[in-house]
Amino acid sequence: MIPINNPLALALLAGVLFGIWPYAMDKSGLKGISAPTAFLIFQTLVLLLLTVNDDSRKGNRYMVWITGALVVIITIFVMIKWTHEVSNWSPIAIAGFCGGMGLWSTSRMLDIVKSMNDADRIRPTYLVTIFVMQVAVSVLVFVYQNPKDISIGKFIGYVLASLGVILMHKG
Repeated sequence: MIPINNPLALALLAGVLFGIWPYAMDKSGLKGISAPTAFLIFQTLVLLLLTVNDDSRKGNRYMVWITGALVVIITIFVMIKWTHEVSNWSPIAIAGFCGGMGLWSTSRMLDIVKSMNDADRIRPTYLVTIFVMQVAVSVLVFVYQNPKDISIGKFIGYVLASLGVILMHKG
């Protein structure tokens, strides 16, 4: 398993990953129900790989492998069916990776916070951090893609959102 035990680092990582995946998925060219279905398949593959290596799941390994085999078979059929729609699977794989790792980071962060003193009081702070980081990353990607559309107001909003994350975690 990935040895990250800092809930703030996990919350920041989740926010960044959740901010990236929609832009990666947008580059796939898939439309309608095909886009979320492809995203879900790749995200599930990432989560299955993480689960196989999770020592706390030793008793459920066979179910994980059976589920993984089914997802791989479904993925193969989907990729064959959608070859005419998708010329490049990389954006979908990147989006699925970001979504899966973002979910893992969020779940891991919640597990760590649950064991801390005052967990009920501090859990919302970490959850808000995820959402603020997601918005901040989305703004950065937007600014990168549309540099002429940035205004002073948008810049100040981004700075204030970032400052909010820092202030939420100060004693």
